[in-house]
Amino acid sequence: MKLIRNAVAVGAIATAALVACSTNTGSSGSGSSGSTGSLIGAGTTAATTGTISMHLTIGNGVNLYALNYTCTGPSAIPAGTVNFGDAQSIEYVLGGITAGSGYQCTLTGFDSNGDSCTGTTTTFTVGAGQVSSAGVLVTCTIPTDAAAQADVNTGSVYFDAAVNLTGAGAYSCPGITAFSIVPAEVIGSNPAQLGLSETGPIGLAADGGPTTSDIIWTASCATPPCGTFAPGATSASPTFVCGPNAEVVTITAQVTNYETTVTTAGPVTTNVCNGVQFTSMTSMINCEGGGSLTCFAPTNSICGTAPGTCTNLNNAPVDPNNCGACGATCTGGDVCTHNSTTNTNSCTVPPPALCTTAGQTGCVSCTNVPANNGVCTPTEAVFVNLDIASGSTSTNAPAAGACYACLVGAKCLDSSRVSNQECGDLTGNFTNGEGASVNAASTCVAALTCTTSSPCVNNANGISFCYCGTGGGAPTACATAAGGTAANGACFASEVAGFKFASTDSSDIILNYTDSTEPSGLANTLLSCAQGNNCTACLQ
Repeated sequence: MKLIRNAVAVGAIATAALVACSTNTGSSGSGSSGSTGSLIGAGTTAATTGTISMHLTIGNGVNLYALNYTCTGPSAIPAGTVNFGDAQSIEYVLGGITAGSGYQCTLTGFDSNGDSCTGTTTTFTVGAGQVSSAGVLVTCTIPTDAAAQADVNTGSVYFDAAVNLTGAGAYSCPGITAFSIVPAEVIGSNPAQLGLSETGPIGLAADGGPTTSDIIWTASCATPPCGTFAPGATSASPTFVCGPNAEVVTITAQVTNYETTVTTAGPVTTNVCNGVQFTSMTSMINCEGGGSLTCFAPTNSICGTAPGTCTNLNNAPVDPNNCGACGATCTGGDVCTHNSTTNTNSCTVPPPALCTTAGQTGCVSCTNVPANNGVCTPTEAVFVNLDIASGSTSTNAPAAGACYACLVGAKCLDSSRVSNQECGDLTGNFTNGEGASVNAASTCVAALTCTTSSPCVNNANGISFCYCGTGGGAPTACATAAGGTAANGACFASEVAGFKFASTDSSDIILNYTDSTEPSGLANTLLSCAQGNNCTACLQ
């Protein structure tokens, strides 16, 4: 490593020249590594009585002829190169620098052997009309071919292990805690309901097994086939139907615990709990091949061959295999529907559904905004679903039902001419009066869904009755109604979720009940538009 210590003189003077001086005041590095050149600072008078024709020698046969410089500071200083040729020290003056403090320059270059040289000045200040000085130590690094050993702090270990064979602990087996057969005497193909409960969880031995637990039902009788289990003999609560010739069937339930062991011949699965107490229970079913059958509601009809099975023909829930009559099934897309008015079941065309993708057929579309390609917005869907429920719209046709058509005609919904009137126009989250951050659009839809599905909007006290309930009379007096009852409307929770006022702040909620900048306020604005335009089908 070679060191060169010199000075850079800088000043706010007009000249921008770079000067490499050759003087008799500099001492040359005459050939040893680490030699140092002379320093001429600001205010030093250089002798002019002689010249030095030597190159700047910084080591045996190693010379330095030039250095590049780059500077930083409060004002820009163009980068440049100092060519000092035969000079035996490095001094130069860089002018035209704006006065200021915090300047610093870096010198870089290569000596005659190609060694990298670099150095950075101390931070200096430039005064107006003055020449300042800054010291710099330039270091040229000679590559080395020396070698040093690595810092290794790891080693190896030799293991001499012994093997000890020990026995694992006992397996924890499941146990049956409940066993049932209802009824235990059946007629014909009527099923018996079986049930079983077991203890758990299953404990695992130290070697990792057993890993699974199963339930197995079995049936035995004097004249097979004894019967069938549905949905299968491994269900916790299957049904059992006696075989055609069975009289007395013995039903056995067993809970098992399996361990899979890897052997040289392959994996072997063993029921490690076979024969353990409480893992099996047995009882009997009396199978009656004839006799009379009595059915009770709701399965109060007898279908099938004698003695038949008890079937639900009219009452809910419906039996799709016996819809209104034994063996009657619905076809062509119809579904078995219960009519609560007549208390009967029949096959009917299912109600239409909303279109969810562009170009979809066999569904109800929304055509108010052509750009939506028939797909209803969330707000439109609320009102169209009212029309579907009332039967005023059908598939493969625009939603021309009373509610939706009325709102479109009254311009209550977004269209090519009207905007910012639907829940979807609200974006982002909304912080309500309870301090909860909710999605503004979905909260608006939730409030609209509640109020349109509740009879609260069809009330003499107006749409605010959905929030006030029995706690309000006139819309502006919700909190001060006769009796002082607090707000308790059918949609109290969904309304509060979309207002910036606390649930107990009834006065402010009612005063801002149709503020369309808030989720619930926008939902109430839609209802107010429906009410004001006599869209009664939206307010049932």
